[in-house]
Amino acid sequence: EIRLSLVGSEMCIRDRYKKVPVSRNKVQRLYLRVSAGGFSFAVYHPFGGRPPVVENYEANLTASLNVNLREALAVTPLAQEKYNNTEVLLNVPYTLVPIERFDEDNVEDIYRLNFHETGNDRIFYDVAGALGVVFVYGQDEAFCRVVDENYPVVHFRAAISAVANRFAEKAHASRKPQLFAYRHEDTTDIFAFNDGRLQLGNRYVTHSVDDAAYFVMFAVDVLGMDVNADEFHVIDTQGDSTDLATRLRSFVRNVSEMDKDGTFGRPEFENPSSRLPYDLTVYLMQPF
Repeated sequence: EIRLSLVGSEMCIRDRYKKVPVSRNKVQRLYLRVSAGGFSFAVYHPFGGRPPVVENYEANLTASLNVNLREALAVTPLAQEKYNNTEVLLNVPYTLVPIERFDEDNVEDIYRLNFHETGNDRIFYDVAGALGVVFVYGQDEAFCRVVDENYPVVHFRAAISAVANRFAEKAHASRKPQLFAYRHEDTTDIFAFNDGRLQLGNRYVTHSVDDAAYFVMFAVDVLGMDVNADEFHVIDTQGDSTDLATRLRSFVRNVSEMDKDGTFGRPEFENPSSRLPYDLTVYLMQPF
């Protein structure tokens, strides 16, 4: 039975990871966020009110991701502890499939159709009940094996999943058409809703704020959104002098900066040394 929750039903079509009950008193859980630019290792105890412990590793872009991970594991103290569970968040491209059309037996075909030259990837999917879709994504098999070799119980997730769920929760509170844009690491994820129902979800390569604004306005045009009445919510973590919200105000009226300070009103996230990538912070705030 597949439970229709955003991150509770991750599956791999090559390996079936057993669901291991985790007591709320257990603290030996490692969070590892993976992107092409590096890794964030984090340990967070949500019931103690203490800030997360974070160690970041910047990748050598001339080496493969699995080589970078081996080096990171050798030099990052936090990564060398013993953990009962490891949650790996993959910042990778994805494709969406409506739940009613999803067939697990076709996951590999769906992935290969959308992402070429990925013959060695391990393929995963997350069932996103709040959005009515399944995220299909993958990661290089050699990288996944390095993770498996170093940690006994591993669950792979799409890093965008928790963020998309946060968007869906906000969209369900309003009947107005809403567009959400999350700009980070030369990419922009765009999700649009109408009356709480997902209309569009996609990731775009955006090397500049103008690139991101272009794809937002392209979505506006495709969906026939009203630039004067509909709502636009933006998270921009790139740190440019002109952010996406500012740029969009040249084209649309109702633009808000969502979760601007990245603390979500939680004191344990206010320490700058504890700051995490936005999607990892959102993931940590989910109930166990």
